[in-house]
Amino acid sequence: MNFQILPKDKCPCGSGKEYRKCHSPKRDSSDDNIWKGPGYKQKTYFMDKEPVSGFHFDKAKKGEFKLLRDDDRIPLPRFFCVDDSILECKAIVRYLSISIENNTVRFDGSVGINADSKSEIPILVGCSDINLITKFEARSAGKPISYERGVWGIFIGEDENPIARGKKQPQWFRCLYASGYLIEAKATEEITFSLYANIRPFNLSHSFW
Repeated sequence: MNFQILPKDKCPCGSGKEYRKCHSPKRDSSDDNIWKGPGYKQKTYFMDKEPVSGFHFDKAKKGEFKLLRDDDRIPLPRFFCVDDSILECKAIVRYLSISIENNTVRFDGSVGINADSKSEIPILVGCSDINLITKFEARSAGKPISYERGVWGIFIGEDENPIARGKKQPQWFRCLYASGYLIEAKATEEITFSLYANIRPFNLSHSFW
């Protein structure tokens, strides 16, 4: 599949603006613009404060990057890969309640999925610092559903293997980072969740994908 975006299409960053008025390289061709599209280089660096002896990558749709130092493995963000058709899907926050008790802030909400897809849609619910989260619960149709906790790298493109992508001509491949709980839900499914986090002197925010 060859994914293309035209100047008047909605920008894939999710802003709702036309691409030509948002992240088109005609507006911003700098390295800070990660939505420039085909023909522009994108670099992702993995590093640690001490020298490393290698790099490990699980060659699968979902896994983890690890730096190697002799026999030790240094965990990096976990990752999951999705086809670029995910850009056509929408996650709609239908309800969100925020309450504070003692030193804990609690978020209760529901997210609906609007997608014409037979495959499961990944949704990421989290906050700016996953270490602040003390408890998380998620349900669908009143029943508990499974989820995975992690600091995630999200790869969007034609291939499921982000390393193999480097061997081909780039075609709208992008990498984003976020921390939280990964839920893989069915199209038209509604997810309810509760998230508890320690209060800090800065605003907590939710991230949905």
